[in-house]
Amino acid sequence: MPTATPLHTSPLSLPPETYIYSLLPLSPPPTPLLAAISSDNSLRFVDPHTLTEIPDGVFEDVHEGDGGVTCLANEEGEGSGGLVFTAGRDGVIRGWDGRVRGGKIGEWRDVTPHTLLSGSTDGLLNIYDLRQPEEDALIQIINHGHSIHHAEFLSEREFFGLSHDEDLSVYGIDEEGGGEEGREDRGLMTAFGDLRARLGCEYVVDVIPPMVGGGGGNSIVGAGSHTKQQLELVSLRPVRGKGAQSWEFGAPETLIRLPGAHGEEIVRSMCCFDNKKDTIFTAGEDGKIRAWQMDGRGRDDDIKMEMEGIEGETLKKKKKKRNSMDVGEKKGRYKPY
Repeated sequence: MPTATPLHTSPLSLPPETYIYSLLPLSPPPTPLLAAISSDNSLRFVDPHTLTEIPDGVFEDVHEGDGGVTCLANEEGEGSGGLVFTAGRDGVIRGWDGRVRGGKIGEWRDVTPHTLLSGSTDGLLNIYDLRQPEEDALIQIINHGHSIHHAEFLSEREFFGLSHDEDLSVYGIDEEGGGEEGREDRGLMTAFGDLRARLGCEYVVDVIPPMVGGGGGNSIVGAGSHTKQQLELVSLRPVRGKGAQSWEFGAPETLIRLPGAHGEEIVRSMCCFDNKKDTIFTAGEDGKIRAWQMDGRGRDDDIKMEMEGIEGETLKKKKKKRNSMDVGEKKGRYKPY
């Protein structure tokens, strides 16, 4: 089984007991960046070479009220690198002068710039056509049946819904009456159910979709275990044929394991740069960002990690095994945000 080699880790400048909600890859010229939101109600722009904040790259108290910032997203496509968007429990969406590419939960895709996908704790996935008047914009409703944790497009007409209790399904856009009452179940392509049993994991981090303009059509599912202290990357691919289309997981030998992950802590987010999947970044409830090299895949020059001279904690390639029975009492998982 292929494994990933830890390259570098950084606690950033986060206060104690702070964890990272979400991580996004940004691809502005001339160099890429990472954007991260955290439980201290901050937004940070990070240099992926050093995993440290860029100068003037920390924004504190980005949303008012209890809970603060909860969501990080952006608009994809050429010319969209100037803004990153955050949302919070104050019900406000705010734009920040960042350099962005990627998105979560509610998003616009450059392959369907007029289409908006949203998900919520009511278990509903909604598809909107932004070219239509407000009263006619809702074109499809999907009742996922579980509180939505992540939702995103996998292709121009296919998208997934992942719940807080790790239930995953893939759907297709159905513009023929999908917004009418009583037609909430149209569009279901593949229902995987609870991935904890399916993949032998304890939680699911997210699904990284195929990158626009490349990626070979396969997505990546992050299946984590704090007991085993690991994260496994499982491919999710479309099955094209006559009649109905469906999705399936890749063969077991294609799975990639990130040993150690974030220790006993939950991995909150993962991402990689467009068409550059040989390096992956993870963020966790330990408040750290880590970079991983996919063994045997070569190192991408645009985001390769120059380890010499970098300050901060460096992970050893081989970590001492720990017996999960010796860890002690496990801290409970944070409530969904």
